[in-house]
Amino acid sequence: MRTYILKVEVKPDGAISARYIDKAKDEFNILLPEGKDRIKLPGDDATINILVNILRDNRLKGDEEYELLGAYLYNALLDNNIGEQLHAWRNDPGVEYVKVELNFFGNKNQYAAWPWEYMYCRPGMHGDNGGYFVSADPKIVVTRPVNRALEETTEPLRILLVAPGPSAAIADSGGKIRKMFGLSLLSYESLFATIEEIVAPYKNNIELTRLVAEEKENEIGERAYILDKDAFGEKVASIKPHVIHFYGHGRVENNKGQLAFTKTTGGHDWVDEDTFANKVKLSSNIRFVFLQACESAAMAPHKAISGVARQLVSSSVPAVVAMQCRINQDSAINFTKAFYSVLAETGIIDAAVQRGRICIAEAKKKSEDSEVEEKDFAFGIPVLYIKDRGPLFKKAATVNTEVNESKESDQHEKFTCFKCDALLPLKTKFCINDCGEFVDKPNPSCTIKECPRKILRWFKRCPICNTENKDYLPR
Repeated sequence: MRTYILKVEVKPDGAISARYIDKAKDEFNILLPEGKDRIKLPGDDATINILVNILRDNRLKGDEEYELLGAYLYNALLDNNIGEQLHAWRNDPGVEYVKVELNFFGNKNQYAAWPWEYMYCRPGMHGDNGGYFVSADPKIVVTRPVNRALEETTEPLRILLVAPGPSAAIADSGGKIRKMFGLSLLSYESLFATIEEIVAPYKNNIELTRLVAEEKENEIGERAYILDKDAFGEKVASIKPHVIHFYGHGRVENNKGQLAFTKTTGGHDWVDEDTFANKVKLSSNIRFVFLQACESAAMAPHKAISGVARQLVSSSVPAVVAMQCRINQDSAINFTKAFYSVLAETGIIDAAVQRGRICIAEAKKKSEDSEVEEKDFAFGIPVLYIKDRGPLFKKAATVNTEVNESKESDQHEKFTCFKCDALLPLKTKFCINDCGEFVDKPNPSCTIKECPRKILRWFKRCPICNTENKDYLPR
């Protein structure tokens, strides 16, 4: 199976260049004829900016509006030989994986702020009848570049989960629920509990530590939730985590992104992107930072997180995932489940991000205005900054409780990894052999609507409800 890295470079004046690297590390330029060698914006830049602002105000609704924004973005960048090549790889069964690396040169490059993760190839383009969002395609991973290579750690991966805000509201003497420090309350508990549940079978590979705001008495005798930046820095310096997952509030002040911690006296303390990056660098082991800022009462949270993410990248953090818009709790949980499931089993960050995006794209949610289920378009919110595809950690033996609990039933039906032909238990999601391939691909879903199982083509029957697989294809 072939793999490619597609490098697309955009200069501040809109000039585009592109090249790709194959599995053998050979490099090839993609020739762009005159007129197709720059961002294509015949008056469309104003429309894109309007749609982007609507998106970030959480007012973009429904298929047509997201597809419209995505089509403008796709046409601006990929309505050329780059898009033709990417489309050809997408439809080639011999291509396993394509990494699209978007590099926007210059500190004042306006195009860097656009949500390219929403690029949409309309039906009829490149001779294909079906439309698709590029970043929601299982074969394509959209990333932004960094300079530092990701180094594998041979010790257990230490993940620090950070939440500077309270998880639940406190009632005052009159029973009224109040916001803490003028910001909305954060419900980190379910998010962190999900992560802890997912990585529990991988305790030989992953160690989790929580650092959350604690209810304390401040200097004037009031009760307040407190997690100050110095306590954060001390924790980072003491345990030297490989991964920091931050869940909190963000804003922009003086053109810099800021994250909200709390003062020892109570009240919020806005920590700017430089200070936060310096605290992160107190860990000499840092490999990856996950920035998740939701429900911010502050202005332009997407700019805050984008600024902090770029500062971390400039500070040589090898990989960063940041949310470029607000993401609702359900979408965040869906992304988190899929992301950490893949990360725990493979250690591959870009595969984990892509699985998280696809999980959101496949999910359904109820509209705010009705009970009708609709698509969840939050798959374009996570932005990935990374250089290569190497694993975060060297895998040790894992304790997979799901497989152990179903050992008896797994003996009756097994399947082989399509890449290395290892014989795998029925419920395995990733090959337990050295290849680590994702093997639980949702080819068809179970035909029973109430059954959540995604089944493989070579399953004769659904392993949960025993329904016959109409798309059964023996290997």
